[in-house]
Amino acid sequence: SSATQVGRIRFSRHLQVYFLFNVIIVLDRLGSMFGADLVGRALNPRRDFAAFILDTIACVAYAIVHIAILYLQIITINVAVNSNRGELIIVLTSNNFSEIKGGVLKKFSVINLFQISMGDVVERFQTMFTIMALVVHQLIAMDGSDVLEFGQRITLVALWMMCTESMVDWIKHGFINRFNNISPRVYHDFAVVLSYDYINNRSNIARRIGLIPLPIVTIVTSDNPLCEVALRSAL
Repeated sequence: SSATQVGRIRFSRHLQVYFLFNVIIVLDRLGSMFGADLVGRALNPRRDFAAFILDTIACVAYAIVHIAILYLQIITINVAVNSNRGELIIVLTSNNFSEIKGGVLKKFSVINLFQISMGDVVERFQTMFTIMALVVHQLIAMDGSDVLEFGQRITLVALWMMCTESMVDWIKHGFINRFNNISPRVYHDFAVVLSYDYINNRSNIARRIGLIPLPIVTIVTSDNPLCEVALRSAL
C-alpha cells in the first residue's frame, strides 16, 4: 500500500541521517584526539624551522577538516530541527543510549572514569555550541514572522537533547560507580584537578579534557555578525 511505501521511505531517510550523524560523531572524536597532539607539537618551541613549517601545515589541514565536520554536524541537527515530525531528532539522540552499553558490567579505574567524565563535558559543551550556532544561522536567514515558531521548535529540541544526555550520563556513571565501588566523591577530586589547571596553567585545561577550541572559534568568528563588525572597526 501507499502508506507502507511512505513508511519505508521515511525509515530509510531516518536511517541515513542516523548513520551520517554517527559517522560525524566518530570523526569529531578522532579529530579532537589527533588535533590535541598536532596543536601541542606545533606550539612546542624546541624545534627547527622545517619541523615548524610541517607542523603548521598539518595543523591548518586538521583545522579545515575538523571545521568541515562541525559544519556537517550543525547541518544534520538543522535538518532534524526543521523536519515536520519530531521523529528525526529522536532518532539522532537515540545514539546517546549506546553509551550505557559501554559502561555496564565493565571494569574502570579512577583514571578511566576521569577520561569518561571529561568526554561527557566536551560532549555537552559541543551540543550547546551546535545549538547556538544553529540559532545564529537561522536567525540571520529567516524573516521576523518565523522567529517565534523557530524559537519554540529549537527550545524543545535543546531541552530534549540536554535532558537526554544528562539522563544517559547519570545512568552510565551510576552503573560504573556501583560496579567498580567508586565513591561519588571522586568527582570532587576531578573538579579540584581542573581548578588547579585553571589557576596554574589555563592552556592545559583544553588538552586535559580533550577539547580543541580552534575549529569552534573559527566557526564562531566567521558566522557571528558581531564579530565581523568588531573586526571591521578594528581594521
